[in-house]
Amino acid sequence: MNILVIATAMLPVVVLMYIMYKKDSMQPEPKEQLRKAFYWGVLSCFLSALMSGPFAAIGLFPQEVKTVMDAFRISFFGAAIPEEVAKFVVLWFFLRNNPYFDEKFDGIVYAACVSLGFAAFENIGYLFMNMDNFLSVGIMRAIFSVPGHLCFGIMMGYYYSLVKFYPNSKRHSTNRAMVLLVPILLHGLYDTMLFSIGTMPKSLVLVMFVAFLVFCFKMWKYAARRIEEHLARDVDFASEEERAKCLAEFRRLAKENPKIYEPELANILASMGDFCREHGDVQKAEHLYLEALETYRHADATMHHSYKAEMARVYTTLGTMYLADPGRNEDGKRAFSEAIHVHYAMGSNRQVDISLARVFCLLAVVYFQEKRYSEAKERYANALDLFRKRADKDGMAVAMQGIGNCNIEIRF
Repeated sequence: MNILVIATAMLPVVVLMYIMYKKDSMQPEPKEQLRKAFYWGVLSCFLSALMSGPFAAIGLFPQEVKTVMDAFRISFFGAAIPEEVAKFVVLWFFLRNNPYFDEKFDGIVYAACVSLGFAAFENIGYLFMNMDNFLSVGIMRAIFSVPGHLCFGIMMGYYYSLVKFYPNSKRHSTNRAMVLLVPILLHGLYDTMLFSIGTMPKSLVLVMFVAFLVFCFKMWKYAARRIEEHLARDVDFASEEERAKCLAEFRRLAKENPKIYEPELANILASMGDFCREHGDVQKAEHLYLEALETYRHADATMHHSYKAEMARVYTTLGTMYLADPGRNEDGKRAFSEAIHVHYAMGSNRQVDISLARVFCLLAVVYFQEKRYSEAKERYANALDLFRKRADKDGMAVAMQGIGNCNIEIRF
């Protein structure tokens, strides 16, 4: 009988862990790492108890649910806060120096394993406390509670990855708060709605249960979207078919919420352009770079954040790509000129000035190839002034050598 109870409790956990493992198809995490994350999740149960016990002792939540407020207090102080904080602590401890955490989706996978470890231990406990009807309890928990814990973990991992991989994002501080805030809110609301059903008049029970079902469906759908979003962000590891899916997903997201996803769509387009260029598909790379520029321009014009640095990089990359094709010198000059224009619009600091000087050098190379040595010399001189201003000796040496080569050609 005990084996059957444990099997009933573990079956939904195993199924969901397998689904998450199969989702991570681009660079699957080592199974040993997933098992460790799962065991850390089991450990988080004891850490949660260390918090919920004192919370109960000081009266933050009651032992019995008689009113909706009781349901709210026990849901947040007795469950959501201690449990999600405990999961976060063990997740942080597990991932803080983990070399396998190298993709955005990895955060979701590991947080999901931690949550499912917690859910497995909790599920076994609940079923043993309800031995008389463990099968019906197990089925209900397999449908609602275990997937609920998975959703809470997905959201924690989603924001955990945003914090790690986008430290310079303007939403970085918000993302740091959301790592804990979103799972706690979802967990707390889930439990509050569930516990409130028993406190309501019979006329409202069905209404609350339907509301609970709608909440669960929306939560599962939202978590599934966040999975697809991070899979799309891991475009560098994707196959050609997966890249197309990634791009389609972010185009859809950018249409729904341009303020958040349009800049990221541009980043992905530029990244895919880099990939195509490195693998010799210059025509496709050009198409992706031009679309990235158009997206950056729109984001730069409509949002408070500036994307000129990103635009300058793409223009420079385009110009360098054109430079390798002797028949596209005019395109190269236009791209470098646009890069120079964007650099000037960015203002002056060391990084911008050195980047601008390098673009001047690249433009000088184009003029030199066209045997327009005076124009080339002028661009090298522009670069030299900037390199000298920022005391970049290597850059100064390159610019001075370029000026010397131009002087030789002019004399002869």
